[in-house]
Amino acid sequence: MLDYLIDLRVRINAVNLEGVVAPGTPLEAGEVAIGEELPDFLKKFFVVREQLREELWAECKSRHESMDAIVRTLTGELTDEEVTATAQHILVHQRMDVVDDIFWQEVREVSPRKMAGKSMAIRNGWQLVVSSAVEEHVIALELPLPGRRPVHSPTH
Repeated sequence: MLDYLIDLRVRINAVNLEGVVAPGTPLEAGEVAIGEELPDFLKKFFVVREQLREELWAECKSRHESMDAIVRTLTGELTDEEVTATAQHILVHQRMDVVDDIFWQEVREVSPRKMAGKSMAIRNGWQLVVSSAVEEHVIALELPLPGRRPVHSPTH
């Protein structure tokens, strides 16, 4: 995975933004532009992230369209080769999840105070937007006191 992340960084750095078309999606209801345009590094990351999504779809399209494989997966009738292929397929999706998580964490670090716990999106002209609805996620942490075990909350 570390090699994948190193390759991701190399790929991001190689992007030339000249001629890249900025996202054109207008703000949606309930979204507010926070007045920050993405820095160039995040624009490049966004471009690579979209390329990776396209590559993922191209790689996974036939597997996703194969309802027979899905049914056989549920019934446990996969061959050893299919089990291996399915596991590799899942890893590809998990890598994309990691890329998404890292991207949005990087975006949050552009202006953490304005984006803490909010739903975010990239809109028209590289605008960073947040949901104006109150969607803040509060995470309660209990620090253990000497002689006490921490209590874990079932919700985040």
